[in-house]
Amino acid sequence: MWPLLTSLWGCTEKAPPTSVDTGHAESCTDDWWSTGQPLMLDFCAGCHSSQLLDSNRFGAPAGVDLETLEGALLHTERIRVRVLEDGDMPPGGGMSTEQLQRLAAWLDCSSQASNPLPSSSSETPLVMAHEFTITVTDQSGWRVLSRSEPSGALWSEEYYLIEGSNVWFGGYSIFNEDLFGVTRAVLFEPMLPLASSQGSEDQTLTVSAEIEEDGVVTTEEQTWSVTTGAATLLDGRNIDRDPDEVVMISDSGEVHVWHLSQTRILSGRWIASPDYLLQALRQDHYSPYSEPDDEPFPFESGDSWQENALLIEGHTW
Repeated sequence: MWPLLTSLWGCTEKAPPTSVDTGHAESCTDDWWSTGQPLMLDFCAGCHSSQLLDSNRFGAPAGVDLETLEGALLHTERIRVRVLEDGDMPPGGGMSTEQLQRLAAWLDCSSQASNPLPSSSSETPLVMAHEFTITVTDQSGWRVLSRSEPSGALWSEEYYLIEGSNVWFGGYSIFNEDLFGVTRAVLFEPMLPLASSQGSEDQTLTVSAEIEEDGVVTTEEQTWSVTTGAATLLDGRNIDRDPDEVVMISDSGEVHVWHLSQTRILSGRWIASPDYLLQALRQDHYSPYSEPDDEPFPFESGDSWQENALLIEGHTW
C-alpha cells in the first residue's frame, strides 16, 4: 500500500513556515551557478517562468520570473520574505533545511558582482516550459502512455507490461530531439521491474537495450539500478506531499523516476539524459485522500490528464 498522504497543497496555497538562519554569510561561495539557479529551477520555475502561459503559472504574478539571474536579482528580497520568513513559498514545501540554508547564503551574496555570467554559458538552461497532454491506451499487449505537445505533436511514448500486480517498464520512444539530441526509441530485454506482488526491493540488473536513434538501430548491454522508497525528490508544484518513488539509473547516466501516490496516481515523472532533465508533474487536482485503488498500476487505458513540464539543460541528477 502506498503511504498515507498527509497534506494537499495547491500552487497558491500556504505551507507551514520553516525556521532558517538568515544571517549574513561570511563568504560568497554559494553563487548563482552552484546554488541560486539549481534551487530556482527545481522549486520556482515551474510557476515563475517567462516561458509559461498565464494559464500554466498557477497564480504566479506576471513578471515575477525566476529562471534567470537577471530575473531572480529583481526579486531577492521578495524571495527572502516569502521563502525564509513567511514560509509560504514554495506553496507545497519540498525544500530541505540544507537547501533553505543554501538559499539564505546565496541571497546574502546575491549581486551581479558575486554572480558573473560565464562567457561560455547561456544565462538560462531552461529549454522548454509548457503543458503536455497525457493519454493512455492498450496496444499489442502494452499499456502505452503517450505525451503530446500543445501543438498536438507526439513528444514521447512509454511502454509498460502489466501481469496481475507485477509491472515492468519495457521501453520508450521520444520523438522530440531536445532530450537526447536525437529521436530515440529503446526496448529493454529483460524489462525493468517497476512494481511487484512480492514487494519492492533494491535491485541491480544487466539488460540488453535495443536502441534506435535517427533510424539507426544498435544493441548494447546496460546495467541499471532500481530503488523504491519514500520520495526524496519533492517539488512545490506536486499535489502529493508523501508519494512513493521508483528510481532507475543506468551506467550510462540515463535516469527514469516515477512518483506514485496512495491512490495509484502517477503524480510525477522525471527523465534524464546525460545532458538534459525533463520534469513533468501532473497538474489536475486529483484526490490523494480517497481509498487506494486495487489496480496494480497508476493509470488505465482511456485515462488522460495534463502535465506541467520543464526541460532543463545540463542539470545533473
